[in-house]
Amino acid sequence: GIPGGLFFIEGVFYITDDSRGSGEDYARCILEWLNEDGYETIRRDFLNIASDDNPVRLMSETCLHTLPVRLNHRYYHVFHGTVETSLFFTDVRVKRKGEILDSPRKHYPRILDTFTCPTIGLVCDGCGHCPPVVVCFDDELTDGEPTLFCSGCYYSLHYDSDGRLRYDNFEVYSLEDIEFAE
Repeated sequence: GIPGGLFFIEGVFYITDDSRGSGEDYARCILEWLNEDGYETIRRDFLNIASDDNPVRLMSETCLHTLPVRLNHRYYHVFHGTVETSLFFTDVRVKRKGEILDSPRKHYPRILDTFTCPTIGLVCDGCGHCPPVVVCFDDELTDGEPTLFCSGCYYSLHYDSDGRLRYDNFEVYSLEDIEFAE
């Protein structure tokens, strides 16, 4: 069978359905530890789990958009017995009114393995952590120097909630179109 797995996100253990005996019940041993007499309150407080809450949900009954995640916060993932990894959500993108996405299932969610993916070390000048996708020149929101923006920062600063450009007295180029000197 397929080995089970577990995600721990914002005080909830999301587990695979083990009703067919297909995987390991990762949450059982954690819940036993969590609920030991004399330690329940301090452990639940430490893990941000309400004392009256059953902190276990099935992955098969959970949609990604319903997860209460925080950006750049470390979440726990375990699978295949003892393989433990960290999970980070680094960006959230909302489809804007009238925006047409070509093959969104092909592009999202994006999974980035920061341990093996090459990077040129650039970060967005707006948020300071996301990879930039455009560079703006002579932008009135900046000092006029070339400014790198990730897609989230660029669109939130330059477009209103209806998707209209706020002003156009600047130049913007995709980083894919720019060659960097070695």
